[in-house]
Parts: sequence; C-alpha cells; structure tokens
Amino acid sequence: MRAPLAVIYNEPSAPLGVIVEGPTAVPALLITNDCEMDKRTRSGRLKVPYLHFLPLHAMLAQDANLQKVLRQEGVNPAGALFVGDVPGVGDAIVSLAEVTGVPISFFEPRLLRPDFLPEATNDMYLVIDANDTRIGTLEESRRELLQAKLAAYWARTVPKT
Repeated sequence: MRAPLAVIYNEPSAPLGVIVEGPTAVPALLITNDCEMDKRTRSGRLKVPYLHFLPLHAMLAQDANLQKVLRQEGVNPAGALFVGDVPGVGDAIVSLAEVTGVPISFFEPRLLRPDFLPEATNDMYLVIDANDTRIGTLEESRRELLQAKLAAYWARTVPKT
C-alpha cells in the first residue's frame, strides 16, 4: 500500500475530534490503495471515483498520554497513527475516523502506458496532472502499522503476533 502525504482541507492544529469551520489547506495521508487507483472499466474510464485521505494533526495539540502511547507505535490505540515528522506540521498523527473522500477528477487523472511496456500489455499507470502536492511517503514500517490499524479499527481484526 503506497501512502504518500498530500494536501487536503482541514485544520492541523486542532485536537482530534474538534471540528473547525472553514477550509484550510493542510497535509493529509492518502490511504487509497495504489492497486485500486489504476483500475479501469471496460470503456477505459477509471473505476475509482474518490481518493481517500486522513487529515494530519499536530502531535503537540494532543493529550500528553495519547502522544506517549502513539509514539510506542503499537496497534493500540487502533484509531490513530503516529505519522512522524511532516514539513509544515512537525510530528503528526492521523485519526482513522476522519476519512475524507476527494473526487478523483480534482486531480485531473489520466492513465498512461509506460514506454518500457510492450504494446500488447494492458498495464497502465495513473498519472496526476493537477493538485499533486505530495510532500513525502510513509516509511515501510509505518505503512505496515497503518494496515494493521486499519484492520483493527474498521474490521475489529487484530493481527496475530
């Protein structure tokens, strides 16, 4: 699962669960699985209507106990993930309850067949032509922890260790 950091609209300095009026561009974590993003219909159109993001929150705006527990990087609490240091935010976390869908059309996507693939192959890759504001990528260990937390939070499934 590819998990780049990108920009969506929310307020990064607010504690989790606090709704802030008015949009402000802030970093967010893209959680749409990359193998879903380049799937096409029979007519060649993209199947995914939305890309899903988790808004980032400043770690320092959170309760000291939550900060301590999240820095231990265990599956629990399943509802939040320590992302790490993010430019413009500092140490950041996401709440898995705050999934935000952004219409894929906002990014002006297109499918591209890379030059290195033979003509006969059906493999295409998604290319974003607008609003591509990636600022980083989660480390592999945090991607794996995100997958475990998503399963624990949304499906109430805790992986065996």
